[in-house]
Order: sequence, then structure tokens, then C-alpha cells
Amino acid sequence: MTGKMRYLKKIGDILLIPLRFKRQLSILKSKGYKAIFESEGGIEINLPKVSLQNIFTKSGRNKVFKAFMFTERPKVEPLLRKIVNELFQIGYLNYDKSIIDIGCWIGDNSLVWAKMLKKGRVFAIEGISESLKFASETAMLNNINNVNFTYAICADVSDLSVISSGSQSGTYFKQTDLESRLRTTTIDKVIPIDYYGDIDLFHIDVEGFEEKVILGAKNVIESSRPVIIFEQHISSQNVGIIISFLEKIDYKIFMINEVLPGNEWDCRNFIAFDSRKPLPQVTNLDNSKGIENNVFFATLGSSIIEVDS
Repeated sequence: MTGKMRYLKKIGDILLIPLRFKRQLSILKSKGYKAIFESEGGIEINLPKVSLQNIFTKSGRNKVFKAFMFTERPKVEPLLRKIVNELFQIGYLNYDKSIIDIGCWIGDNSLVWAKMLKKGRVFAIEGISESLKFASETAMLNNINNVNFTYAICADVSDLSVISSGSQSGTYFKQTDLESRLRTTTIDKVIPIDYYGDIDLFHIDVEGFEEKVILGAKNVIESSRPVIIFEQHISSQNVGIIISFLEKIDYKIFMINEVLPGNEWDCRNFIAFDSRKPLPQVTNLDNSKGIENNVFFATLGSSIIEVDS
């Protein structure tokens, strides 16, 4: 591609920006500015009302994008959502205990789970302040008061220098030897000690930092023995390291049998159960047709598939 063609393409992309966001606005309006989570019994989350004026500023477009993406989230990871909901329904997860959601992004999991809880709290942790602000504002809009929003970048140790890269829909953190204003902390430091022993679910989606986050949560994990859900790329070496660590502290690990549309081909969610107590019986969906209840199955077989190191 010549320099002139690249220039014309860039101009064309810029001219298309208003059209893309106008489409997102139209979809938001058609859905009544709300997201309905059928997998969690039809929980509704009202979203900030945005208008055509928002598309003319960067911050406004970001808000439109986040609100639009929130309406799309009920269709994303539906099997994970069904499994978590079922674990609550059968009593394996306790409505009166608390949840950690690290990498909470726009709060699509945190706010839904908070509405499901009775006495428990959600610790929603995010390393991108703009995303955390949107999640917090959406919680206020819905009168959700049992969420602790925390800006933090968590790893295995505190005070590491990190740099970030990525986009609105996925930000990656990487350790660096350079001086950086971005510094890490750990889950063990973020979670108040009063809640050690009270965490029932630990959800981790931090774009490749999952291993470090888990290693920095040893005290929380050992005191609470929560169900642990983490996302990983199965072609990476990190997944084996995580599984090996969890096995050593008496966890059984399963892959949730669904493909995650919009992610890379090898992206999967894993769920780990405390093997010191009886494992839950998770209902298997019929995957003989490949797609059922909006779930895109990764392979034939059970809804969760046991894995080991």
C-alpha cells in the first residue's frame, strides 16, 4: 500500500467513526438503555443514557462504547454465567459471602453478582481508571451499594513497575525495568483482613497477569478456599503453571467447555474447586449440535472438563 493510499484509508476510517457510534447509540436506544442477563434469572442493569452529542468527544465515544458493550455482555461467556448461577442455586456458593472480581472492566460481572448477593459484598478491582469510573457510575444508577470499587494493578508482589498497552476492550500490563508511575500491589493487600475467610468466588480476567494475581492471593485463597475462575490462552505456558500451583494446594481444575467469540481461538475460562470438600454436580447442556442456549461449545462432552498439569 502506497503512502497516499494509507493516508486515504486513514481519512476514510476517521469519517466512519460517527457512523459506527451512531449504530451503537441506535442499539442502546432499542434496548431501552439496559442489559438483561437471562443466565442469571433475568437480572436487569440500567445503563447511563448517552446521546448523539457524545460521539463528538473521545470521552463521550468511550462512554457510548462501554454502554453498548455492557448490553452485549449477556451473550458473552453464557456457559460460565450459567455455571456460576447454578452454583448459587444448589448452595455451593453462598449468597451471604463475598466475591472478588479482578479485571472487572465495566462491571458486567461485578454488578450482576452484587444484585444476586444478600449479605455479601463484591470487591471489584480494575487497573484502568476510566473503566472503573463507568462501573461505579452504573452501580450508583442502579442503587447497588454492596460493591467496593478499587483501582489497583495486582501481581505476585507489590511495587513492581509495569507499563500498559491495549485498547478499551482489553488492556495488558507488563513488568518493566524502566521507571513507571504504574505500580503493583497484591490481592492479599487489597482485600481487608476482616474478609479473609469470607470470599466464596474469586474471578480473574487480567489479560495474561492471572498467574501473578493468584500467587499474590495465597493468604486469601488459603483462608477462604473460594471457587476460582480464571481466563487463559491454552497455547501459553502460564496455564500449566497455574494448574500446577492450584493442584499443590488441593484444587481440582476444569476447563469450561465454551469458545469465547471475539477472543483469540485458544482463549478459555477455567474453574477450580476445593478438592477438600465434595465437588458440585454441574448440569451438562446438550452440546451434540454444537450450539445450545447461545453457548458455542469448544468440544463434545461435559460442560466442564477436568484438566491437570
